[in-house]
Amino acid sequence: MIARRILLPLSLFGLALSVCVPLLGSTSSAAVVRSQSRAASHQRTTARLTHRAKGHRHGSRRVRHGSALRLPRTFNFADGSTGAWRVDYGPAHLTTRRASIAGSRSGVLDVHLTGSGNPGIRSPELPAGVTGATTATFRAYSATGIVVDPYAMDRNWSAHWGAAQRLTPRSWNTITLPVPVLSSGLRYLGLEIENGAGKRGTVLLDSLTLNAGNAPAVAVTTAPATTAPPAHTPVPAQTPVPASSSVPASSSVANAPGSPLGVGGNWNVKFDDEFHSGTLDTSKWSTGWLASGITPPVNSGEAECYDPSQVSTANGELDLTVVPKTESCGGTTRPYASGIVNTNGKFQYTYGFAEARIWLDGGSSISDWPAFWADGQQWPADGELDVLEGLSGQACYHFHDPSGGPGSCPSGAFTGGWHTFGADWEPGSVTYYYDGRAVGTIRSGITSAPMYLILNLAVSSAYGGPTVAPATMRVAYVRVWQH
Repeated sequence: MIARRILLPLSLFGLALSVCVPLLGSTSSAAVVRSQSRAASHQRTTARLTHRAKGHRHGSRRVRHGSALRLPRTFNFADGSTGAWRVDYGPAHLTTRRASIAGSRSGVLDVHLTGSGNPGIRSPELPAGVTGATTATFRAYSATGIVVDPYAMDRNWSAHWGAAQRLTPRSWNTITLPVPVLSSGLRYLGLEIENGAGKRGTVLLDSLTLNAGNAPAVAVTTAPATTAPPAHTPVPAQTPVPASSSVPASSSVANAPGSPLGVGGNWNVKFDDEFHSGTLDTSKWSTGWLASGITPPVNSGEAECYDPSQVSTANGELDLTVVPKTESCGGTTRPYASGIVNTNGKFQYTYGFAEARIWLDGGSSISDWPAFWADGQQWPADGELDVLEGLSGQACYHFHDPSGGPGSCPSGAFTGGWHTFGADWEPGSVTYYYDGRAVGTIRSGITSAPMYLILNLAVSSAYGGPTVAPATMRVAYVRVWQH
């Protein structure tokens, strides 16, 4: 439920930075969120960047308050540490070494590609308050010639992309990104590695240089890091509704099935499951991801197999439970087993209000990667409506279509109690409601093909919150209304 890229406007009070980062291309053959990774088997990659991923506690190399950042400035790895560089999203991990390849500088960041997908590598968080025209220059090495995409992440968690470039094999390459003027400011710079073929190997980065041209050096202040997850899909126009500092939990008594929580008008119930029978109603739901029995996960970044034994109903609720349990699915052995249900082939709808009442595990942030969403038969052409997904510990919504996956993560506490998550899908728009309050509307790329419902609890160090197992996603009801 994460899309590969997110484009949001950034406001940069002229920043001139030049960063050189070497990438060593993977030698074997092989993007951010659920949406990409399912292209071959109805799986997704996403921003999910949504995208993204994802907690993201963004560390930074801090510049002391009142100090000056003079340009050009080069980030390198001469001290043998990663220097707060990190994997922004996708299947990869980082190490550093002082030993160099011919032509490199004194230190190298090794980007180890670990699977199919397009990982993003990001710089430390950059100080705010810098002015001047900025050009970022990455320095990268590829053994086989791989495509990379530079990007600038603004402080609204929107990515602005430069030109993709195929690296010349076994040579040091420079990748230049003219950083746009960003209204919200520049958060960090990144480089995405196009590894959809699933190559296994190492890409090397040796520096990133920030160059301001003739712009004078200015005093800078350090903006505090935030915990908002970046999205990694192009985000067309959307209309967020300002969120309050917190959203109170709904009462323990669910709203009557006659209408969605907090929404007026005349509605007719088209789908309703209160989970009172003591067993899963198989006339409405199937277990597994697009198959029966133990199945592979939706996204290649997940660490669990979906096992029907992890789906249960009791005390008027549906429970999806993740446990530490080694299982094999899709030719891969995974360390966790969890539950998923869907209405594919049994119920689908075009336009209407989908709502579920859910209890999410976690303390200050949402554990694991729970999701309530709807999907079309032909992804992404038929769209994907993410009512709720726990990305990097936050409750987020998105709508994915062939052009991207806009969305947001409203503020509020959504763990340790019952909360209601809904989405009103109308022609040309989707409005999202958390606990009966409108938290955002998306108006671009809204599809019209029928969609079926999915509830699942995944585990992912790249996209989810803190991994907790055993843990349970509890669902009191799922309903769909139409006018």
